[in-house]
Amino acid sequence: MSTDKKILVDNTMWMYLGKIVSQILGLVASVLVIRKLPVDDYGTYLFIFGLFFIYQLLITSPIKHLLLRFVPELRSKKQYLPLKYLLLTTFFGAIVLIVVFTLCLVLFREQIMPFFNLSQFYLFVNAFVVFVLAYAMANYFESLLSAYLLHKWIAFIKVLVVVVRSVSYFVLYNKLGVETLLFIEAGVSIVSVLLALFAIYFKVLPELIKFRAIQNSIVIVKQRMWRFWSLSLFSELGYGIIGRTSDQYIIAAMSNPYYVGLYGFSLKVFEIVYKILPLREFESVLKPVFFKKFSKKTASSVLNDYYLFIIKVILPVLIFPLLYFLIFGKGLIIHVFDIKYIEAYRLTVIALLSICLNACFYPLSMLVQLKERVEIILYTRIVAVFSITMGVFLMAKIGIVGVAIASLLGELFKNLLMLVLFRKYVKLKYDWSVLMRYFLILLLSVALFLPFYSYQQELMFLVLGSLILPLIYFLTLINYHSFTPEELRRLETILMSSNKTARLYARINPIILKLKF
Repeated sequence: MSTDKKILVDNTMWMYLGKIVSQILGLVASVLVIRKLPVDDYGTYLFIFGLFFIYQLLITSPIKHLLLRFVPELRSKKQYLPLKYLLLTTFFGAIVLIVVFTLCLVLFREQIMPFFNLSQFYLFVNAFVVFVLAYAMANYFESLLSAYLLHKWIAFIKVLVVVVRSVSYFVLYNKLGVETLLFIEAGVSIVSVLLALFAIYFKVLPELIKFRAIQNSIVIVKQRMWRFWSLSLFSELGYGIIGRTSDQYIIAAMSNPYYVGLYGFSLKVFEIVYKILPLREFESVLKPVFFKKFSKKTASSVLNDYYLFIIKVILPVLIFPLLYFLIFGKGLIIHVFDIKYIEAYRLTVIALLSICLNACFYPLSMLVQLKERVEIILYTRIVAVFSITMGVFLMAKIGIVGVAIASLLGELFKNLLMLVLFRKYVKLKYDWSVLMRYFLILLLSVALFLPFYSYQQELMFLVLGSLILPLIYFLTLINYHSFTPEELRRLETILMSSNKTARLYARINPIILKLKF
């Protein structure tokens, strides 16, 4: 049994089991907030909350990439001095940068916020400062725990955080507003930080003490880390300009909080899909294992094989949310959220479509980081010029749907450019028949429900369809999947590497065999 496969499966399962509980509560809490707040207030809250995106670009994301890339390598090689340097530098560096940036934002708020039609920011500035400091540190410690493969702890922390947040929403429901929501997020972030420190004390510090006697050269590793961090920083800056969250700044500057709220609703559905599906957790588990497995020189054919295999696993999972929302989205908005967000239907479809397109390039950035060619990601940020220009142009011509389309095209062009540049180092090739097969499955599934289009907004159609569609989709995938016999054996090996998934697979596999035509 492969240790790497067992770690991958066990940690992903722990993360996802934690999600089952947390996302049920989180979904209920999100619906409460969406239904409680007027669209413009919801837009104001999302814009202020989204200001953390700037911190993410400049501080937490580059540090996260740095930790995920180098902590597994330094631990496997028992390089104590570089590891100590990495942890201390990222921790204190993050604190200094967060404090300095917050001070700048607060001091110049009167010059910045009117540009985004948010002149009342001064009412929420205290809540924002507390929130952003706590939330940033919670993000840092989650990245550190992820780099150490402590996903059981992360799962436990996330469940507890969602419970605390949900209970707070219920208790303070009548007082829910922008300021209250920011203070609640600050409170749950502090809980997350305290629990993470507890895990670090018992799991990380003992290993550092154990490795302390081992003396290693730090100069070469330090140079690699600083290079990787600087390229990641500039890369994240470009990603933020192309990314969907930054679209809110264009909308805020060219319209008002109402349209920010509509666009924010589509982002919330986008976020819910990402939270329900174990994509981020799978990536946080996969990256350290992947870097450890392929840290030595590996043939391009082997990397290409794994690249396609990961896409084949991920793509059908990500197609389903788009398929479901295309058919039942309007009914879902009316009966679960609120009819006041019905205008956000097309925005949400575009956002979910982007998930499917990104799935076609899902492992690409991981391969780029493996080869430490982060400059490639930086070069692709030239697409930001297109994304901004097209976003402003289409916003003026067709409204917020145009911003969503510009963001979708920007992400697609960015990924295509990254693929072209990276092929200089690894000859990646696609099996286009795989993409066409899943595209046809999507079209045929939508066509199957077209005769019932007039019932799209009916509650009964939503309930029955939500039960029938997953069964049809699952049956279709079983009989028309794109895995080769060798890939099926690999997938089975991964599932059998953990006792938990092995028992589950033993129960499900006979059913799958019976459903095959």
